[in-house]
Amino acid sequence: MAFRTPEKQREHDLVLGEILKTHWPSTGGKVYSNPGAERNCYIQYKDSRGRTQFAYPDIVSLMRGTNSVRCVGEVETDDTVTQIESGQWKLYADVAGHCFLYVPRETAAVAKALVGGMRGVSLRCYFVDENGILNVVSAH
Repeated sequence: MAFRTPEKQREHDLVLGEILKTHWPSTGGKVYSNPGAERNCYIQYKDSRGRTQFAYPDIVSLMRGTNSVRCVGEVETDDTVTQIESGQWKLYADVAGHCFLYVPRETAAVAKALVGGMRGVSLRCYFVDENGILNVVSAH
């Protein structure tokens, strides 16, 4: 989890909520969010020593009728599109099978370079238009 100032955390949580409401695909399965320090749903994995670990992506989407993870989503702010955070994106994609990564539009080039050849990461850019509406576009 990235360290954010209270202002950046509010921005992150607002963007996360809006993405969930308007841009997250409905598949009939349960969808959980982990804004701020909340721990509502986790993904489980084994570390390099074989120990069970838990991670809390911003969005965890479960398959319909099961507790199996379908995919996860992670929202970054302009100060968290970094090399350090990219390790988390890879972990999420490796464990969940697919990670939708949402970054501010102005960080798209940096995010693309950091994602590089990561398998299972789909990069999306978000921005607020002149009407105050959050827009999400593919970063391809």
